Amino acid sequence: MPSEWTTLQVDGSPMRTYVSSPDRSGLFSPVVVAMQMTGVDGFLRDRCDSLAEAGYVIAAPYFYHRPTERSMEALHSLATDDPRRLEWGFSTEAKLVDSEVAVDVDAALALLLGLPSVGNGPAGITGFCIGECIA
Repeated sequence: MPSEWTTLQVDGSPMRTYVSSPDRSGLFSPVVVAMQMTGVDGFLRDRCDSLAEAGYVIAAPYFYHRPTERSMEALHSLATDDPRRLEWGFSTEAKLVDSEVAVDVDAALALLLGLPSVGNGPAGITGFCIGECIA
């Protein structure tokens, strides 16, 4: 299935966003997937791809993009089992501001609604880990 990274400008900051689409033609419903504490990592991208296989167009924004936060690349450079990754995730997640996350989700949804493969059906949001609290 087609998937790619794109960068959206949100509040003057580049926000990396993973986009995954069904590997067939048609019109599909959009779903924003709220990331987990450790970012838009392999686990989350696999879940996004599974939802795309099921017939949804997915966008997973990286919420830690603002200038005071660490880049996604820096977070993902730590091994999955590195305790620093969880420590950094817990401390950074605690700094998220609801209103900023809402702006990020709105930007991801706007991206999806502008895609030619997205129909007029309802939009959805789901998440994992901290994303469950957001969704």
